[in-house]
Amino acid sequence: WWRLSAGYTWLKETLQLKPGGVDRTAPSAAGKNPEHTWQVRSSFNLTPQHEFDISVRHVSSLTSPDSIPAYTAIDARFGWKIQRNLELSVIGTNLFGSEHTEYGSSLYRAEIPSSVFVKLVWQQD
Repeated sequence: WWRLSAGYTWLKETLQLKPGGVDRTAPSAAGKNPEHTWQVRSSFNLTPQHEFDISVRHVSSLTSPDSIPAYTAIDARFGWKIQRNLELSVIGTNLFGSEHTEYGSSLYRAEIPSSVFVKLVWQQD
C-alpha cells in the first residue's frame, strides 16, 4: 500500500580537449551539469481505487559561464481508478513556489512555472 524510494547522483566531470582538437570552448560548454541531485518519492495506494504520489527533488547549482541557482521542487499526483480501464489523475508540478530555471543563457532563459493539469487514461482490454 506504500512505496518509498530515493536516489542520489554525484557527477564529477573532468573534461579536456583531445590531442589535436581545435575547439577550445568544447570542454566548458559540455560541462554544464549539476554536480549533485537527489530525489525522494512516496507512492500511496489509499484504497484500491485511489492513489497519491508525492516527489521531492533537489538539483544543485550550475556555475560558469551562466550561473543558475540550486532548487528544490515538489510534484504530486492524485489518481482515481473510475473503472477497471479508466483512470483520472490530477497532477501538480513545481508546487509551493518551487519555480526554477534549469538551463540556458541568462539573457534568454525562462522560469519553469508551477503547473496543475488533469489526465484521463482509457485502456482498451
